[in-house]
Amino acid sequence: MTNVASYNKRTVFNIERPEQNIDDPGVKLAGNTIKSQHPVENGQFTLVTDQIQDLHDYMLDSIRMGFEGTIIYGSAYAGKTYAMREIERWFKDENDQDFATVRVILPEKKFTFKELYQYLLDQITHEPLSKTAAALKVRNRLISVLVDLGQHHGNRIVLILDEAENLRIEHYKNLKHIYNCLEEFGVVMYTFLVGTEALLDSRNVFKTSGAEGAQIIRRFMTNEHRFTGITDYDSLAYALGGYDMLTYEGETFTEHYFPEAWKKGARMVDIADDMMQAMHEITSLPKIPEIPMGYFTKVINATLKFYGADSDMDDGNGGTLKKEWPSKEDIKKIMIYQNLDYKLVDLSSINKGFRTV
Repeated sequence: MTNVASYNKRTVFNIERPEQNIDDPGVKLAGNTIKSQHPVENGQFTLVTDQIQDLHDYMLDSIRMGFEGTIIYGSAYAGKTYAMREIERWFKDENDQDFATVRVILPEKKFTFKELYQYLLDQITHEPLSKTAAALKVRNRLISVLVDLGQHHGNRIVLILDEAENLRIEHYKNLKHIYNCLEEFGVVMYTFLVGTEALLDSRNVFKTSGAEGAQIIRRFMTNEHRFTGITDYDSLAYALGGYDMLTYEGETFTEHYFPEAWKKGARMVDIADDMMQAMHEITSLPKIPEIPMGYFTKVINATLKFYGADSDMDDGNGGTLKKEWPSKEDIKKIMIYQNLDYKLVDLSSINKGFRTV
């Protein structure tokens, strides 16, 4: 089992309570806690996993070694955007003097080259130019902004393009032009293309596209890293341990929702065995497939909200579902309610199973 004490210190942080008018009829009080504000209630928190830690280290090593273009790929709903949001924050907090970090989520849209320049500029500056501006003006403005940004951050820019499977060859040509222009000003751009396995298919196509395709690969696709969700028992325990580490208003998430059990020494990491067994029982699968982080967090967040201290879920007998600690059967009910049995069976047909307890 993963030693929860091995969590990187950056994962332990306090989430501050935002200002909110408690006289607002939409705000629900639960004891002394404004229920709607807890990060578990509104989903405003990032649960760091060992895969995110590994990805952060891989990306930082790639930058240090001068790899200018890397593919980061994984199955849909594995939590890539979730991971990139956290890594962006770490980079800005810890490496801001060494490089500027720019993260852009690309929409599923057929961009013209002008629209791509315009979109990147909008996302970076949040000061859009007129839609009637000439393409050359938009491109030059984007390059000027990136040069200035790079020169204030070690002459290096880390560009993270999420949902990068939406890029076409014309877009890569535009990005190559931006790269070359920045190079003229002494600014190096490191690009991380984040998306599904379709990125690998694109690279295979470029391999047969002659010199132009080879240049695109050299600039943007020289290396690859597969990002996964929860793949084994240890990564499951590690993710569960995050609820024992993250704090809000001086309490860990586990402590807030199950205060009496917490006082007795119970920790969320302790339910790893029950969770594994519950998945086997609801699916009858000999091996559990890779679990997307989105599935995992929905199950655990619902477990906290249904059975924890703030619960107002009707038990059918005039009471609530509040419990001192959730059982395996409670977890199974949540999983079935969220159709996790069907989802895992579907995933098992395309993903390899991982080691069980």
